[in-house]
Amino acid sequence: MNNLEFYKSIYDRELARRLELNDALNIPIGIIAILTAVISYIITNISSCSNTIIFWIILSFTGVSVILTFISIFFLAKSYNNIFKGHDYRNLALTKEIRKYQADLEIYNQQMTEKEDKIDFESILIEKLNYYTDIHILINDFRQIKLYYAKSLIIGSTFSILIALLLLIINIQLQ
Repeated sequence: MNNLEFYKSIYDRELARRLELNDALNIPIGIIAILTAVISYIITNISSCSNTIIFWIILSFTGVSVILTFISIFFLAKSYNNIFKGHDYRNLALTKEIRKYQADLEIYNQQMTEKEDKIDFESILIEKLNYYTDIHILINDFRQIKLYYAKSLIIGSTFSILIALLLLIINIQLQ
């Protein structure tokens, strides 16, 4: 494998990782929709609690779940589009521009008599690939961390709302 192929494969991997991170948002968004439905159900039926202590316990667990869900939505938004700022992914120039640069570079190299004055197109291209790949790695790492935080909070929210739901169902059945 030559150097250009190696660096291009890393660049391509980060582009694929970008798409994987976009796809990874679907399940957390679906779980948040389910959590919202369960929270709505609990809020609608919490008035049936006759025991004040159970009422406040259920309300507390539901409140914790709501807070964790909102924070997870924040992290999902950070992961997806950095809260409306977007992610500054960079790409190579248009192929027409690259080809023109390559042709100009060939003319320049023909005019240079000393070998050390000549510029290697492949080296320039590798440098550009490295630059853009490094930007993509940093952005993708940022997105992955925010997605991890969101998923962790969704798990906490799920446990909290399941406890509240279980208490509500037990309370309704005991009445």
